[in-house]
Amino acid sequence: MEIAKPVTKWAVQLKEPAQAPWVFREAFRIARSGRPGPVLIDLPIDVAARVCVSTTRQWTRRCRSPSPSPGSSRVRAAIEMLLDAERPLILAGGGVIGAEAWEELRDLASTSRCRCRSR
Repeated sequence: MEIAKPVTKWAVQLKEPAQAPWVFREAFRIARSGRPGPVLIDLPIDVAARVCVSTTRQWTRRCRSPSPSPGSSRVRAAIEMLLDAERPLILAGGGVIGAEAWEELRDLASTSRCRCRSR
């Protein structure tokens, strides 16, 4: 487990089955919050062999994480900075794909005032 800590957002080991519902909910929350990333749940054989009872309703209700959304004033300010720049550059990361915003990015990059090139 220690070897995974530098490359995961969270690494935890279950000590008993009763921890499973909380650990799995927390793992999904952490993995999906902020910048999405991997988590590790170490499940020892002795714990995996035992039974844990959890309701589906409890699981789905608490597993949701809020989607971040920037304020419209910040979006407007960012667009204005791009449009006013002499040599604008858009470095788009995986968040564009995660948010399914590739069309919006393409529209922004193809505006007449923004001479951006895609690779």
